[in-house]
Amino acid sequence: MQDAGLRFFSVILLSITAFTGYAGSALAFIWWLLFSKRINSLPEFRFFAGIIAMISAISLIMYIQGLNGPEYFVKMAIILLIAFYAWSEFKPGEFLNIMVWLFGNKHGFELGMTAELSAENIRRISYDISKARIALRIKNQKQKISNIIPVAGNITIQALRRSSEQAGIMAMRGYNQGGSLNPSFKRGDKDIAAMLSSAVFFVVSILLGIF
Repeated sequence: MQDAGLRFFSVILLSITAFTGYAGSALAFIWWLLFSKRINSLPEFRFFAGIIAMISAISLIMYIQGLNGPEYFVKMAIILLIAFYAWSEFKPGEFLNIMVWLFGNKHGFELGMTAELSAENIRRISYDISKARIALRIKNQKQKISNIIPVAGNITIQALRRSSEQAGIMAMRGYNQGGSLNPSFKRGDKDIAAMLSSAVFFVVSILLGIF
């Protein structure tokens, strides 16, 4: 989906749909198959496998305690697919456009600016991690805890330093509160169909949950 506004609401509706139960999760998965880039929207295998393993462990603990672990696993797995799809489609500036569109130039601009800076830091941290892995491979060092801890410390320090520099630059430029922005969204050919499908699936999942 090219329209960030429609994508935002679709992701919210699909997340709620998946959380209603097995039927809702199945509907959200069908939407993901129809409108996402599927495998291309997922992160690298190790990261994805690690998160799935963590969800599996939590589901197993819930099952041992007599809770519905399998349903929790299915719900969270589908919600993750939707979240990864949303992140893969994200482009710089979209959070700012969406927040200003929803909440106006004062509070919306503040929320959008915070979201944009956070997203930029996440991208930079991901880039730093990939570079650190390459450096470890060049040095023929395994990714052990003794090697990972100092690398993680350096990445954290760099992220905090960047945040401090960004805050300093904004203060020097006189930024105080709010801003002025005219939100604009580019709509693709399948955006309306994707949005309507997510809305229909949401309503169906709610009805199935009631009846």
